[in-house]
Amino acid sequence: MSRAAQGRVLRAWLLALVVACSFLAQGALVQLASAQSITVPENAYSAGAGWRCNYGFARLENQCVTVVPPANGRLTARGDDWECQRGFERADVLCRPIEVPPNGYLSEFSGGRGWECERGYAAQGQECVTVMMPANAYLLDRGDAWSCLRGFRREGLTCVAIVLPENAYLTRDGGGWRCDHGFSRLNERCVALEMPAFAHVSVTGSTWDCNAPRVRRGDLCVATAGTSAAE
Repeated sequence: MSRAAQGRVLRAWLLALVVACSFLAQGALVQLASAQSITVPENAYSAGAGWRCNYGFARLENQCVTVVPPANGRLTARGDDWECQRGFERADVLCRPIEVPPNGYLSEFSGGRGWECERGYAAQGQECVTVMMPANAYLLDRGDAWSCLRGFRREGLTCVAIVLPENAYLTRDGGGWRCDHGFSRLNERCVALEMPAFAHVSVTGSTWDCNAPRVRRGDLCVATAGTSAAE
């Protein structure tokens, strides 16, 4: 490259640099002017294009006022409001004690009614009432309801024994029954599948399918076109 060409490239590069610096300077001046036009009140700090109150203060129009929690209250995590301590609930500008009924206890976290019932009791209004269980029942994990033992099913407020017919077994949850493989349910019985020739028990175990390449026609397995009768 000749010296003249090198000079032109250098001048173009310098011009681009000057333009870029000019844009940056203009942006900085705009930001400075904007910052100078914002009046940050007492107990506040600049934040972006505006301002925020310090922790323990709340914004009220153009000023920051002190947040004063009542007795048994505390500042929230954000610091611009207050909440009641565990065992108290907010009532207007006060924190009043939560009334826990007999057989109840304070909730671990705030919110809701503020209390839970002991295991074996259920919340009913503002009380904890005993969970009445029938014979052959057990308390669920949460402790405020019941379910029937395996081999029993719920009917109203009782647990009745499940009567297994011949060739049947209890379901996984223990509240019902199914027929063994190769049997189908007929009312309250398990009857053996009646299969035609060239058939087998399906994957469900309660119906049958035809051996390929035969297809089902009613209660028979028939050969398709091009298939011999012996297949």
